[in-house]
Amino acid sequence: MTTRKRTIPEVSYPLGINRNGSKSIFDPPSAWKYSTSKGSLNDPKLRGTQVTESTEHPGWRRKTSDDSGGSFFTQKKYQVPIKAPVQILKGKRQAGDFEYTDDYVGPVLAVSPGLLSFPPFIASGKTTLDALGTQAIARCKPGNPLDNMTTSLLEAWKDGIPHLLGHSTWRDRTLSAKNAGDDYLNAQFGWLPLVSDIRSFANGLTLARKVVRQYERDAGRVVRRRYRFPVQRSVTTSVFRSGTVGVVNPSSASQLDGRFGSVWLTRTTVVDCWFSGAFTYHLPIGYETRKTMESLADRAELMLKPEITPETLWDLTPWSWAVDWFSSFGDVLHNVGDWAKDGLVMKYGYVMEHSSVTDAYTWAGPSGFISRVNPTPLTVVSETKQRRKATPFGFGLTWSAFTKRQAAILVALGITKGRD
Repeated sequence: MTTRKRTIPEVSYPLGINRNGSKSIFDPPSAWKYSTSKGSLNDPKLRGTQVTESTEHPGWRRKTSDDSGGSFFTQKKYQVPIKAPVQILKGKRQAGDFEYTDDYVGPVLAVSPGLLSFPPFIASGKTTLDALGTQAIARCKPGNPLDNMTTSLLEAWKDGIPHLLGHSTWRDRTLSAKNAGDDYLNAQFGWLPLVSDIRSFANGLTLARKVVRQYERDAGRVVRRRYRFPVQRSVTTSVFRSGTVGVVNPSSASQLDGRFGSVWLTRTTVVDCWFSGAFTYHLPIGYETRKTMESLADRAELMLKPEITPETLWDLTPWSWAVDWFSSFGDVLHNVGDWAKDGLVMKYGYVMEHSSVTDAYTWAGPSGFISRVNPTPLTVVSETKQRRKATPFGFGLTWSAFTKRQAAILVALGITKGRD
């Protein structure tokens, strides 16, 4: 983890002047830095900073389904740059027998920068972010393909298994039809119902193979998902200072008219949180089980041919293949159900949060000057941006705690830990 710190340039305010060569009666506020060469007023307290904790990830800009990012944390405080308009304040003052005209030309601020301070940072802790990330995954993840596959296989099994219950009679019924020749009653009341039962069973078997093949083809494909939580926003308003006048520099009492106004502080807190991830799955069908299922499905397809006869059906013996299918099918369901819990994984997953606290100082009421002016508001901000990385199986977990099965899934999908 690398920590970087930089200083944000301070905000400058144009320096006002009093015409006719008159000097300011009051000195500039001590918290301001006065520079005649730059013509600016600055407050060193408001020189913002930014601190970032992150690990270099040179490939994160590439558009890829692989994980090339990592955890990230940065906090920044700064004063919002302003364009203080030049305003003119009319004023007169008496000195002995002479009357001087003081026309101030320059900015009028709502509050002296020396009175400001940065608001506090707000940021969710790691535990909170992990909980939010887990909640986001639950709301946006795609359906677990292995769960869906199990449902589809069970439907195929239910379509075929009722017709398998009489499989012990298929051999004898086929032999009877083979010996009966073209006997009409035997065809109607023996052969045709037998063909119907066997084809219904075969349809269930071939459908099951189709389901497995489809999920095998889709295994490893990436599905991207995003979820954004509702933005949390709160606003509070209070009086920062009352019975005051707008701030100018240089100051002169000759422009004042004895009226006073107030400075209002409006604090706005915003928390924006969202999740982004890429999901995939691995289908671990055992080779022997898969081979048996393919062989039996090939045999079942022969039974679906429209020209099937008692002779061709008899040639498909031994009839133990039907029981073999039932056993093989059970192994497939067991494998899929056993792996379904860990089958859906993330190639990458991040929960991100951007939080900010903004203090805006605005003027209300008379400005306190003879001339009508509108003091310029000042705004300071403290913001936090952070990104929390998930493991392939969710947030708040560690790679060292993965089971052997979970580790095997990650190896099969080519997912590695990478950088934090």
